[in-house]
Parts: sequence; C-alpha cells; structure tokens
Amino acid sequence: MLLLAAVQGALLLRLAAADCRSQLLQAAPSSSGKEGWIDVDSPVDSCTKQLDGFDGQYQLVFSDEFNTLDRDFKAAAQDGRWTAQHQYYFPTKDEEVYRPEQVTVEGGAAVITLERLPGNEAGTAPSQQPDGEVWQVSKKYVSGMFNSWNKFCYTGGYIEAAVQLPGNAVTSGFWPAFWTMGNLGRAGYMASTAGTWPYSYNTCQGSGKQEWSGLEGQLITACPGDPPGVNRAAWGLHPQQGRGAPEFDVFETRRAMAGRQAGRQPAGNSPGGVQPPHASQTLQMAPLMPEGTNWWSGPASGGVQYPGAGSPYATRRNPWSGALQRPGNEYQDSVSALSDLGPSYYTGYHTYGVDWRPGQYLRWYLDGVLLYEVNSQALVEQTNATGAWVGPRLIPLEPMYVIFNLGMSEAFGEIQYGQLPFPAAMKVDWVRVYQRPDAINVGCSPPDFPTAQYIACNRHKFVMSEEEEGMLVREQCSSNVVGAAAGRAPLRGLLHGGLAAAASALLALAP
Repeated sequence: MLLLAAVQGALLLRLAAADCRSQLLQAAPSSSGKEGWIDVDSPVDSCTKQLDGFDGQYQLVFSDEFNTLDRDFKAAAQDGRWTAQHQYYFPTKDEEVYRPEQVTVEGGAAVITLERLPGNEAGTAPSQQPDGEVWQVSKKYVSGMFNSWNKFCYTGGYIEAAVQLPGNAVTSGFWPAFWTMGNLGRAGYMASTAGTWPYSYNTCQGSGKQEWSGLEGQLITACPGDPPGVNRAAWGLHPQQGRGAPEFDVFETRRAMAGRQAGRQPAGNSPGGVQPPHASQTLQMAPLMPEGTNWWSGPASGGVQYPGAGSPYATRRNPWSGALQRPGNEYQDSVSALSDLGPSYYTGYHTYGVDWRPGQYLRWYLDGVLLYEVNSQALVEQTNATGAWVGPRLIPLEPMYVIFNLGMSEAFGEIQYGQLPFPAAMKVDWVRVYQRPDAINVGCSPPDFPTAQYIACNRHKFVMSEEEEGMLVREQCSSNVVGAAAGRAPLRGLLHGGLAAAASALLALAP
C-alpha cells in the first residue's frame, strides 16, 4: 500500500509539473508547438514569475531541471538542448581545456568539474583561430563548458538559474560564468565571432574599422552594399540590417586579491587589501565608443541604474579601467557592475537572473533582488572632443543562446594554484526562461533575425570536426554562394606541423 501511494504521489507530481506546458498554452495559445521546451519535471510553482521591475506576470517557456541521470552532452549524443564543448578557449588564454566528459548530471544538477591531471598527463583539445586554422592545445587542467548554441535560443524575457559556485570565498582563481551570446557567433570559435562579436549595431556610419579599436569592423552592416565576401541574400539575411553576436553575462564571479581589479585583465592599480568575492554583471558591446566618452554621464546620463547599491550586495560600477579609461579593452566595451557575494554562494544554491527587453533594457537579479540596470540611454550616440563618433548601439535584439562554463585565466584574476581545491565543481540545479505572454519568441532563427542559412553557408566557421558538422549544423546551404574557404577541411590547420609546434610553444602547460 505504501509503495502504491508513493507511486501515485510521484505520478501526481509529474502531472502537476507538466501543467506548466498547459499553462503556457492557456496564456499564449499562439505558442502551440513550443511547449516542449519546458521540462516536465519543472515544479508547478515555477510556471510563472513576477519580480520587482516586471510589468506583469511572465510565463515559463523553457526549463531544464537536470533530473535525468546519464545524460550525455557530447555532440554525437544529440542532446536536444545542450552541447558540451571539446575545445581550448583561446580568446581568454585559459589555463584549462574543455572536455565533454567534464560535464555530467548528478544528484539533480548539471555538474562542471575542473581538475588538475596527475603527473605528466595533459588534456588536449582543438582551438580555432580567427583565420579558421585549428591548433591542438595541451593543458594540465581540464574543465567543461556546455551551451545551447543552434539548439535553444530566445529573444527577450527573464532567464534564471540556481547555481552553486566552485571553490570557496577566500581563494582566488576559479572563473565560473553563466552568460548568453547571439546565435551568429559560436563561443570560442573565433572565425565565427570575427566581425560579429559583440556587435549590436544597426547604423551604417561607424560600422567599419575604428582607429581606437582592435576590431576589424562589423561584418554584416546596415550599409546599402555588402562588403567583399558577404552575400546577404544568399545567406538568408535581410537587406541593410546590421547583425552581430552580442553578449551579456548573467554573472562571472571571482575573488579579487590585492593589486587586482575586477575585469577581464589585470589592472594593477587597485588599492591594497582583499576584496570580497563578487559577481560581475555585464553587457559586452561593440563598436567601441571613442576615447573620452562613457555610458554613465554626459549624453548617457540615466542609462545605468544601481538599485542594489544600498543592499547587502553593495552593487556599484565596475572600477576596472582598460586602455580607453573605462571598463573594457580594445575589443569590447564592458558595461559592467559588481555585486558582493557571501560564503553561502559556495556551499549552496543561489539564483542569478537577467530580465531582457530587446532594444530597451537589461536588469540583473540575485536571489530575486533587482540590483542593476542598463537601458538604451546608456548606448546613445557619442562624440568626443576630437569629433570621433559612434552611433547608437543597441540593447540586444538577436536570438541568444545560453552558456555555462568553469575556467581559470590570469587574464581575469590571480590564480592561487597552491591553495585552490581540486577537483572543483560548479553545479547548476536548474535553468529557466520566462517571457511575457504577448511576446513569446523562442528559436535560433526567428523571421526578423534569421541565422539558419548564414550558419549553413558558413559552416566552416562553426565546426572543428565532422561530428560537429553532422550533429550541430543540419541545415543545408540553399545557395551556391558560400563563405570564403568553406570548401576546405575543418581540420586543415592540423596538417601544418610547424604552426602546431609554434602553438604548443606559445600555449605552454600551466604551472
């Protein structure tokens, strides 16, 4: 009898959880066919969401509760939501390689494990360079990244995940992150992000190469004519629409040591003492504003808000200053805030979220508390004293996919190798996406911002193995006009022994 009651109880719970799908269809009948993105294990109290700053009740449109054991996120496994990467993440000069086996599902959570390999062992993974060459890179540390690129994307709404951070609140080195990127760029695949990341721009003037920026310019611009190598019509893109792969970071966390500031590279000018652990909450943006301009004063006044300034999180502007005397570097403006964290973030789950209204605002939350806002006023056109100009950048409009990863890099903060606990785990209990019932928009190639044909016709930018090509890029290019070098083998760089040897010398094993 007790066993029967338990079975009936479990069935009732599952039926209640499945009700989130029926609630979506009741609230937004036009979303029929999309309810399958909601995990049937999602609890009934997660079907809707309303927080401070929302203009109404949002409806659950996507969830993953990670309750199914033995899920495999390798590309060949064809998980319907996630792919665990096999790559070295070259853009941030990480100290680890990403291996799919470092991402598992255990105890109702997705777990990313970062570990140091014993003895003389090293982990090896491919790394794509901006020209498409592929290097093999070896490191003493292995970790994981999993993302929903070209599988699940959403445009607008509130994304939230319950995460337990790796390590502890007193040792510096781990770099966990939860972030999103536009589907036209695949994170770490530098041929795909060249000219797209982190552009969010729909103005012709200012879309080219800027003398104050390390970027070569926007690839798909709002200009009347297409640059060499671009065939907008053949790639399924709309005429004179600027496109890109913008990024916003729900969080990146670190513990800052004396002499370091929070950001993507050491600043070397912070006051002495040890900062508490904190989350950075950031919109990455291009094209860059000219020197002498910013997004918090002058024409941009009112564009950033810190409602969490008086809270225990002490939310404030990120003090890190790059070459242009504001957060960022020669590749991106980092419209960024910091919020303090406590020891409990490393021993249990806390929720991190962002409410995104395309073209209007981004609002960051911790444990349901509104802490930080960036709105369109921060991104207005700017002119400096010399007349250098950039047009209005945009709160992202692109379909965005979801990324979780755990890394280490001296470019982000000091690594206390001798004190860090290995192995270390970043745990994701669940991830959920909510949207307004009148603005349901899920999918990686929506009509207003299509991506499918661009990816299919430029697949060499997005894959590093035949396995990835067959499993992750299923669309066929419907035109004879494809990207330059598309016919070359994805692993062509491995044939160049001299280049591979040089890469190995440059990317030596971490201490």
